[in-house]
Amino acid sequence: MIQLPAVSRAAAVWTYRSLWLVAVLLALAMPAMILLRGDLWLGSASFDAATRPSHSLIVVDGDVTLREGVDYPLVVILGDVHVEGATRDALVVVGGNVFLDRSAVVDDAIVVLAGQVYRAPTAVIRGTVGATVREWSDSASTDRSLDRVDLVQQVQLGLAAGLGMLLACLVVVAFVPWSVVVTAATARHYPIRSGLAGLTGVLAMPFVVLPLTLSLVGLPLALLLGFGAMLIWLIGLTAAGFLVGRRILGSRPEQTSFLRVLVVGLAPILLALAVPVLGPLAVAAVGIVGAGARIVSFVERERAVDALASVVGGDL
Repeated sequence: MIQLPAVSRAAAVWTYRSLWLVAVLLALAMPAMILLRGDLWLGSASFDAATRPSHSLIVVDGDVTLREGVDYPLVVILGDVHVEGATRDALVVVGGNVFLDRSAVVDDAIVVLAGQVYRAPTAVIRGTVGATVREWSDSASTDRSLDRVDLVQQVQLGLAAGLGMLLACLVVVAFVPWSVVVTAATARHYPIRSGLAGLTGVLAMPFVVLPLTLSLVGLPLALLLGFGAMLIWLIGLTAAGFLVGRRILGSRPEQTSFLRVLVVGLAPILLALAVPVLGPLAVAAVGIVGAGARIVSFVERERAVDALASVVGGDL
């Protein structure tokens, strides 16, 4: 029987860090490729018969006016879309509204996240609309300002979202409890490294997932990557709750059950969802740092082992 040579610790560390560097370079190569191909547009844009795009396009931080419509998928992030012509492919808007004028024709799907669709009386919709549709007059005197925020409703929705997220975290810990503990230990001992890893993932994910969603072949992979990112984020949020719970209840495991620690720790974090705007941002940031700790614990195993030794010693 041939015995395989043992891999030294230094070689293993070098391998993990090299793989991490390759992953970061690939993530940075995607936005560079998008910019070089002209698939990304920064700021407001207006397209007519002469200037309409001849390929899929992602518009960031700007309003878009489609005077003659488009024949390719269009993704608009943090901006409104005013449709005067025909859209013959998918239109995805994140953080904005879609206004369909009287001459607008929608032949494909419209998906709006954190926004609504305003439809003129004679606008034609043949595709699927994934948003709330409201009647709208495209006269010049129409007020397009945002609706008044109902504070009580926002608080109720935040509490309901917090309860649902608590249940999701409990499901996660039921399937991968050890992963939660390792992530918590890594976040506790390497907070800066975890935060940087989480921030890198947040910056890279849109440039990886959005181009895949624009093609039929890449859509299943985009959904898989999105599900994986959400799972890692939930693990990170659960780990943060575990840290907070241990801080509140003490670090003696013989006196406190694992489930109680999680519930006590997650409760104050998820209650922040009741605070409009700032609350969801704070919860998202906590989950991002935890997700970064999960990435660090997976890529740099030696750091996770060192951090985990503190759990055994009761120093978490």
